[in-house]
Amino acid sequence: MKIHCKYDELVDTLELKPNPQNPNVHPTKQVKLLAKIIKENGWRAAIIVSKRSGYVVKGHGRLFAAKRAGFEKVPVEYQDYASKEEENADLLADNKLSELSKTDQALVTALLGEYDEDYDITLTGYTGKDLIKEALEVVELDEPEFEVVPVMDEKKSCYVIVCNTEEENEEIAEMLNVDQMVSYKNDKVAPTSVVTAKHVLEKKG
Repeated sequence: MKIHCKYDELVDTLELKPNPQNPNVHPTKQVKLLAKIIKENGWRAAIIVSKRSGYVVKGHGRLFAAKRAGFEKVPVEYQDYASKEEENADLLADNKLSELSKTDQALVTALLGEYDEDYDITLTGYTGKDLIKEALEVVELDEPEFEVVPVMDEKKSCYVIVCNTEEENEEIAEMLNVDQMVSYKNDKVAPTSVVTAKHVLEKKG
């Protein structure tokens, strides 16, 4: 186990007590990914435990991930709280403040673009499905130099998503929740799945 953070002692995971009033729920998908990141990159933040109550205040997800990863002991930092109200305030603030941040998606895309193809991108917390979903979000564009006037009875507008692997193709289908798609094949490309905009918009709703 690699530890890169400061801590007071290594504590058996079975001895740590999650706060029963912690409002944050940690789904299996999150815990599984966090366990993978901790096993690969090591501990960058200790689990915070209250000296007053003995409960975990910060790091419930890290504790669950450690158990999933098979760690018997985890780095713990003990902190003082003057009252239950102060302890709960820190618990709630730790959960809420992260929700209030905003992501510069252009910068995220730029940073991810710096990784080599053989790097496991999931160690950043992002997955291929996340990136595809963000790429499909509508963004405000500058006014075009020339006016674009679509004539829908002459041609149909479309968006093309290139899938380089079967996994990517399955993730796209799952993300769009598409049950039936019309597939085309020619000698230039692999089977091309086509779904109507109406169907996609209905799934969005």
